[in-house]
Amino acid sequence: MNRRLLLVITGWLTVGLIATGAGLTLTTLLGESITELGSRPLSADEVQRALETSDATPTATPQAASPSPPSPTASVPSPSASPRRAGTARVMTLSGGVVVARCSAGVATLESLTPAPGYQVDDAERGPGDRVRVKFESEERHGSKSEIEVRCSGDRPVETVKDH
Repeated sequence: MNRRLLLVITGWLTVGLIATGAGLTLTTLLGESITELGSRPLSADEVQRALETSDATPTATPQAASPSPPSPTASVPSPSASPRRAGTARVMTLSGGVVVARCSAGVATLESLTPAPGYQVDDAERGPGDRVRVKFESEERHGSKSEIEVRCSGDRPVETVKDH
């Protein structure tokens, strides 16, 4: 009787391991083929290329300070998902995060603020205006601060960065 019980338990464990392995393999293969990029976040260069080719706008990150920093990924909707905007958008990377700014008719607007891991938005003037700015701050990095100010040169965003 003990031998029969041992065979039943061994059989169930074998079937369970095979099913788990097959499920994980299938999920990985299907997940990467369903989502075009898998679960990989876009780099700043990829976001910039998407902005240049479609003139789409990344989604904004909440500006309120939160205990855990938001994910540094930006999703870019298709051109049909949002109306085409005038002016030039530009992705700017600094040690405290990533900013997307747009200039249109000499007026600057911060469209997206994404803090880097360990940073949070301390202060932001999103515009529209002659200049826009944001300050990222990190308590984890001994009070490190990273600031950016953006002005327009025609319809091109031009930044001034201060990291301290």
